[in-house]
Amino acid sequence: MSKRHSGADTLVDIHVLGVEAAFAKTRELMEVTSPQPIFEAGFKADAVGDGVALAFADVLFPGAKGTRLGRNAGVGAA
Repeated sequence: MSKRHSGADTLVDIHVLGVEAAFAKTRELMEVTSPQPIFEAGFKADAVGDGVALAFADVLFPGAKGTRLGRNAGVGAA
């Protein structure tokens, strides 16, 4: 599924929103029960020690049985 072919999907644009707002927007969209894909979803979690784990996904597919990850765009630690 491509962003330009799916009319009802949601793009979390890190370049427009910024990193922290992209994480918040992803959380907001994950709480809504919608079968629409979420593009460029971002996640942040406390890592062991003093670090923070960051991840962005190309596309998430929410569903009744859970969320599937389309392709992982990148994972990092801060």
